[in-house]
Amino acid sequence: MRQGVAIAIFSLLIMGLLPNAYARLDISPSSIYFSHTQIGNWDVRTFTVRNTGSEEQRVRINSTCFMDFDVRDNCFGTLRQYQSCSAEVWFRPRSEGYASCNINVYSNTSSQNVSVTGYGYKQW
Repeated sequence: MRQGVAIAIFSLLIMGLLPNAYARLDISPSSIYFSHTQIGNWDVRTFTVRNTGSEEQRVRINSTCFMDFDVRDNCFGTLRQYQSCSAEVWFRPRSEGYASCNINVYSNTSSQNVSVTGYGYKQW
């Protein structure tokens, strides 16, 4: 009976119906907040993508960050086990108030999101 269960689980892994427990990307931080950045000034934050699984991961980053944000991505290609890469998010508010966007980190086994929010203010 146990052998049958093991074969069934292995078959589901091969068919891609179960996630691979050994394929894992950790993203830190998973959200970024820019607090009170003066309009016209730049502020920068960095996030790291790390392969903590035992399989190589092909990484690609795509974002909806335009206008007030700029994403400078050093994460492209393949990350081997325990390798990491980083990307910078730059914020330069053009008007007063909140702005937000999402950064999607894709790999051959998953998709994860980094949410970005910033607040721009006027200097009186």
